Amino acid sequence: MKNLSPEITEKAKNAKDAQELIALAKENGIELAEEDARLYFEIKDSGEIPDDLLGAVSGGAVYTQRGGYLIVTNFHECDRWICDECGGTSFRYMRIQDNMDWVHKCGGYPNGCGKSCATCKYMKYRFPFQICTHPETKK
Repeated sequence: MKNLSPEITEKAKNAKDAQELIALAKENGIELAEEDARLYFEIKDSGEIPDDLLGAVSGGAVYTQRGGYLIVTNFHECDRWICDECGGTSFRYMRIQDNMDWVHKCGGYPNGCGKSCATCKYMKYRFPFQICTHPETKK
């Protein structure tokens, strides 16, 4: 879902119910669980995020009672990171733009990427959040 087009995003926003959203996801090769589609409409209709998910929105990582998965943000860092493009785990300290930082470079990220959930092979989208699927993080 990293390359989700604006057109598909707009169609998803305009879906009338969970079944229509699931069908759209399936047509575009996106895995979307029925529970997640229902959660989207629950949040959309009420305007409120359930308490067990609120911690993830505020920029941290939190376990959810929905399957025992760790909900994360793009900037959550851990020692289980594996590149989603090459499977590598190596980093080197180098200059990126005006800053020095630890960066991973590979064919998938020739300009470098940081050690974050957004580029980890264990990160999966479960709408509306990102879930860490590493076996050691599941409760």
